[in-house]
Amino acid sequence: MPLVRDIKIELNLDEVLRRQEVLKPERMQPRMMALIQELLGIVPELVEPAYIYEYYSIKEAADGHIVLETGDVFTSPDMVDVLTRAQEMTAVLCTIGHRLENTVQEFFASGESLRGILLDGIGSAAIDCVSNSACQRIGNEAAARGLTSSSPISPGMGRIPIEEQRRLFHLVPAEQIGARITSTSMIIPRKSVSMFIGIGKDMLRWHPVEVCEKCKLRDTCTHRRRA
Repeated sequence: MPLVRDIKIELNLDEVLRRQEVLKPERMQPRMMALIQELLGIVPELVEPAYIYEYYSIKEAADGHIVLETGDVFTSPDMVDVLTRAQEMTAVLCTIGHRLENTVQEFFASGESLRGILLDGIGSAAIDCVSNSACQRIGNEAAARGLTSSSPISPGMGRIPIEEQRRLFHLVPAEQIGARITSTSMIIPRKSVSMFIGIGKDMLRWHPVEVCEKCKLRDTCTHRRRA
């Protein structure tokens, strides 16, 4: 089961600002931009990026359900739509660890709420970077076998119940990267992402903007990507 830690975090300023809910960067005050740049400087010492993943053969894909070699059954429509044409499914768990969110809490506790808010947004951009790295690696491994990888789908996304998080934690040893699941199916550390990726011929892929368009929160989400 591959576990990857040598991940280079390269934060794109546009993505960082989107995670700060900044829709018009040109209107941002220079003081605020300077503070973001200052916080970006301490990110390398606050993140412990890692992801772990495993491939599972799909035993059956028919009649609105997917059955893995493990006997796990998935019935949510979005998972069935993506995985019906797949030969395998990859379960993936990514994190940046606890340090950054602990520092966010320390900022809030000391009355530095603005720093806390900004660093939290930077942490969201950092975990996006880790998950993108995982998707790229899995895509490259699929291509080396003459296959393709689907875009990732995650518990809580679209019509996939958040409870599917528990099934994913059954498929990967989350403790190896210091992650655990709560009683409400949320991941700790908070800056973590779980994903399912289909592997096969001509797998479904979509642009991130399309994901936002399908999301139930598309009309109110300030992190929404726009074309």
